[in-house]
Amino acid sequence: MSTATQQDSEFAARPWLGFSNRERVVLIVALYFVSVSSYMDRFVIAILQEPIRAEFDLSDTQLGLMSGFAFAALYSVLGIPIAALADRTNRRNIITAALTLWSGMTALCGAAQNFTHVILARIGVGVGEAGMLPPTHSLVGDYFPPDGRSIAFAVLTFGNSTGVALGMVGGGFIAAEFGWRIAFFAAGIPGVLMAYFVHRAIKEPRQIWGHPPKPKIETDGGFLASSLQLLRKPTYFHIVTATTIYFFVVGGAILFIPSHMIRALDMPIEQVGLYFGLSTATSAAIGAMIGGRLADKLSKLDPRWMLRFPAIAMVAVFPLFSMFLMFDDYRIALVFFFIAWAILTMGYTPIFAAVQAVAGSSRRAIAVAFLFVSTTLIGNGIGPVATGVISDRLAPQYGDESLRYSMMIIMVLLLWSAWHFWRARLTIVDDFEDSTSGAGSQEK
Repeated sequence: MSTATQQDSEFAARPWLGFSNRERVVLIVALYFVSVSSYMDRFVIAILQEPIRAEFDLSDTQLGLMSGFAFAALYSVLGIPIAALADRTNRRNIITAALTLWSGMTALCGAAQNFTHVILARIGVGVGEAGMLPPTHSLVGDYFPPDGRSIAFAVLTFGNSTGVALGMVGGGFIAAEFGWRIAFFAAGIPGVLMAYFVHRAIKEPRQIWGHPPKPKIETDGGFLASSLQLLRKPTYFHIVTATTIYFFVVGGAILFIPSHMIRALDMPIEQVGLYFGLSTATSAAIGAMIGGRLADKLSKLDPRWMLRFPAIAMVAVFPLFSMFLMFDDYRIALVFFFIAWAILTMGYTPIFAAVQAVAGSSRRAIAVAFLFVSTTLIGNGIGPVATGVISDRLAPQYGDESLRYSMMIIMVLLLWSAWHFWRARLTIVDDFEDSTSGAGSQEK
C-alpha cells in the first residue's frame, strides 16, 4: 500500500487529522451563521406571539401548538432519514438545502391570513430545520478531535443564542414599527441568500478521503437497530432522558417568557425584545465560552465532567429561574434570568461532546438524530403545549399571571433532568467508542 493510500485510509478513519486549524475555523464560522439563522427563524415567533394572538384571537394552548408542536412534529420525524443520509452522503449539500427551505418558510409565515396558515408555515420551517443538526454535528465530529469538540459545540451554542437574540431584538423592533408580518420577512430572507456562501465555505471530508470503516458493533439493521444499540448503553440512555426533560422545560419557557413579560410586567414588545434578547445572547456567550473551555480541560483529566457539568447546572438554575418569575420589577427579574441562562449554557455545552464520545465515528449523526427526535417531539413539541394548557387552566383564577405560575410548575422538572445527568456520569468511561477519549476508573 502506498504512503498516500495509507494516509487517506487513516484520514478516513480519523478525518480531523487531515484538517488545519484554519479549515476548522472556516467550518465553525460557517456553521455558526447557520446556527444563528436556525434559531432566529425558529424563535422569532416567541416575540411575535402576542400580536398574532391579538389578531387571530388565540388561546395559550393554540400559541403552544403554533410555536412548538407545529414546528416539532415533522422536524423530529424527518431527523431520522436525514441523519441516515448524513451518515452516507454529502452533508454540506444537506445543510445548504435545509437552510434555504427553513428561511423561505419563515418568510412565508408573514403571509399567513389565519391560524391554520401559520401552523402550515411553521411545519415548513420544521421540515427545513430537520436537515441542519445531524449533518452539522457529524461534520464537527470529523473536523475536530474528541478533546476539542466541546469548544466547537460551545461556539454553535453561542450561535443558537445569538439567533434567539436577533430574533427577539430585531423581531420586537420591526413588529412595533411595521407589524409582525414584516418581522417574519426580515428574519427569513437573509438565510436564503446566506445558503450560497455556506455551500462555498464547507468542505465535505468524504469527498476527499472517502468514508470511515464501519466499527464491529455496527449492524445492517438501519436507524432503529443502531438506536437500540445506543440506548443499551446506560450513558446514552440517561443523556437522552435528561436532555429531553431539559428541552421540555426550557422549550416551553423560552417561547412563553416574552408573552409573560408583555402581559404580567406590562412591557412594550420592543422593550421585551431588546432586554430579553440581549440578556439571552450575552449570558449565553459567557456561559458557552467558559463552559466549553472548562469542560474540555476537565474532561481531559476526567471525562465524567462532561456530565457532571449539566447535572450541577440543572440544580443551580432551578431556584434562579423561579426568582426570575417571581419578581414584577423587570430589572431585578432579568438579573436572575441572566445568571440562570449563563449557568444553563455552561452546563449544556458538553452534552453533545459526550454523545459523540459514546456513539463512535459512523453513528454520530444517528445518535444526534435520535436525541433530537426525543428532545424536539417531547421537549420542544409538547413542552410549549403543556405550558399553554396549564396557563389556560389557571387563567380564570390568575388572569395574565397564569403564565407565571404555569412556568414555575414546569421548572420543577429540571431537578429530574439533573438526576439523569448525574447518573450517566457513572458509566461514560465504559461506554466510550472514541479511541482518543479519556479513560479512568468508573466512579461509584
